[in-house]
Amino acid sequence: MLAMQCGVAAEKREAHRLPALQEHLLEQASHEAGIQAKSKGAHRCRNHPGRRPLRTSNRFLLLLTLLSVLCLLAIALRAQTRTTPMPPVGPDTAKTFTPTEIQSLRLQVRQKDALLAKKSLDDAQKAFQESLKALTDEAEVVKKENGWSKELQFDPNTITFSAPTIVKEDKPK
Repeated sequence: MLAMQCGVAAEKREAHRLPALQEHLLEQASHEAGIQAKSKGAHRCRNHPGRRPLRTSNRFLLLLTLLSVLCLLAIALRAQTRTTPMPPVGPDTAKTFTPTEIQSLRLQVRQKDALLAKKSLDDAQKAFQESLKALTDEAEVVKKENGWSKELQFDPNTITFSAPTIVKEDKPK
């Protein structure tokens, strides 16, 4: 009994949709007939009587979709990379930042400390060079006192003398 009631209800629903389905089938058949006949008046758009219906191919739709996606990506990337523009930098437009008087004095003290340390470093470097030269000169005096050859090499790190290393060269035949 319930199955019969369901069947009747389904038939009523189908009967309700039947006119719309028939209209669609008629329109499709007339559209196909218009394409086959290739007559200008055979196929007109139902909603706009003066216009032809828009026929699009799958390739065109795919191309249109890809183009739309690329445009959206370009817009999204542009929005992400857009930042606030930097103001122009030049001698006339350069913004100067000035510390307070106390901060300025502290910076000057540190600057003078750095200059004094550099001076001390330069003096120490000069003293090191003079001491190294004095050591090498003394090594020459020792070589002369002992009657050693001038080719002997002196190593200032270990304070030792050694014979020069001889590099043998292969003569081409």
